[in-house]
Amino acid sequence: MAQLEDGITFVTAYFDLGTFQKGIILTDLSYGKHTYIDWMTAFSKFNNSVILFTDSSDVATLFQILRKQFPSHMTRIINIQQDSLWSFKLAPQIKQIYAQLGYPYYSPNTINEKYSCAMHVKYEALEMVIRQKQYKTKHLAWIDIGYFRDKETKTFTLEIPPDLKKDHIAFMQNKKFEKGLLPLDIIGDNMVWLAGGMFLGQPDYLLTFIADYRRTVESLIADNLMSTDQQVLYIMYSKNTKVRARVPIQVYYHICRCDWFFLGSICRYTWEKKHWHRPPVGYFGALAL
Repeated sequence: MAQLEDGITFVTAYFDLGTFQKGIILTDLSYGKHTYIDWMTAFSKFNNSVILFTDSSDVATLFQILRKQFPSHMTRIINIQQDSLWSFKLAPQIKQIYAQLGYPYYSPNTINEKYSCAMHVKYEALEMVIRQKQYKTKHLAWIDIGYFRDKETKTFTLEIPPDLKKDHIAFMQNKKFEKGLLPLDIIGDNMVWLAGGMFLGQPDYLLTFIADYRRTVESLIADNLMSTDQQVLYIMYSKNTKVRARVPIQVYYHICRCDWFFLGSICRYTWEKKHWHRPPVGYFGALAL
C-alpha cells in the first residue's frame, strides 16, 4: 500500500430501519429517514474523506449532492443490502433474545433487533474499509451519520488530537467506568461508559479491536444477551467477560460528561486552533481536563 497521508478517513452509514422511538415510549420523539437526512446536511461542509455505506438510494443521491464541492476522491458511496452483512444476519437471533420473558426493556436498544444490528454494522463497515484498503490516511474513524446536529455554514475539518496514543482507540467517555459488573447488570440498567457516535484509531489496532468486538457480540448472543454497541463495549472491557480486549481505550470527556459529541469537538478544535487567532473560550477548559 502507498505511503499513508496525515489525516482521518471517516466511515459512516445509513440503513433504513423505518421509524422508531428512542427513550421512554410516548414521551420521546420518533426517528426516521427524515431525521437523518436533516442531520447529514453538515457533511456538505465536512472537509475529510468520507465513505458511506447505505441501502437507501435516496440517501446515496443526496449524500453525493452534499459532497459535490469536494474532490471526487474524498467521497465514496457503497450501496449494500442489509441481508448481505454479518451484523444484520444476527437479527433473528437478537429478536429471540429480546422476546424472552422479563428481558430488560429499553427503546430501541432492547426492543428493535434491527437497531442493534445497525449499531454492530459500524465495526463491520470499518473492517471492510480496512481489509479492502479503501483509505489513504494514517487514521480511520467511525462517525454516525447524525453526529453533526447543528447547521454548518463554514467548511471544517477534524484532525487527530495531539495527545492520541498510537496503540489506543479514542472514544468519548460518557459515564464513569464501574468495575465488577456482570453483563446482565450492564444491559439490565442500560449502562453506558463510551459514546459510540465516533471513535478513531490506526488501521492495525482497529482490526484487532473490531475482532474482539465481534467475538464479544457472538459470546453474548450465545448467552442469550444483547443490546447496542455501547453496552457491548462496556462488557468487552469489564472483568466479567469471556473475551479479553487486546487494545486499550483512550478516553476524552467533558467535565460534566454530558456532551455525547465531545470527541468530535476536540478533533475540530485541533484543526481550528491552527486557523483562528482567538478560538472559543470553552475549548480551553475542555482540553485542560
